[in-house]
Amino acid sequence: MGILNSLSKLFPESTGSDTGFWEALPDPETVESFLDDTGGTMVIFKNSPYCGTSMFAKNSLDALDPEKWTGIRFFMIDVIKERQISDRISKLFGVRHESPQVLVIHNGSVYWHASHARVNAEQLRNTLRSI
Repeated sequence: MGILNSLSKLFPESTGSDTGFWEALPDPETVESFLDDTGGTMVIFKNSPYCGTSMFAKNSLDALDPEKWTGIRFFMIDVIKERQISDRISKLFGVRHESPQVLVIHNGSVYWHASHARVNAEQLRNTLRSI
């Protein structure tokens, strides 16, 4: 556990509640009905607070200006603390769990998704513009 403790000092933990425009998803039992009720377009970002690649992806995505994306909701899942929610999202949408990972859900279906180094603000902006 020494390595994880050291990494936790380099990458402070974060959840949707303390990171600007990112929202948190509810518990795994209600996530499906919540997503059904939300409708429209949403971005789901799966983030690991102990992964360097996730840190770079999160920093890139944090640069998005959510006010430019009216009607789009942005959610973040901490894959360490909220693994059950992450697994439920993977099962619901048929996209294998990876981290970092971003899914764009439009009208109830996966419109686009990316993992690892492909998770960045430029790719996401281009995707959201194409909807």
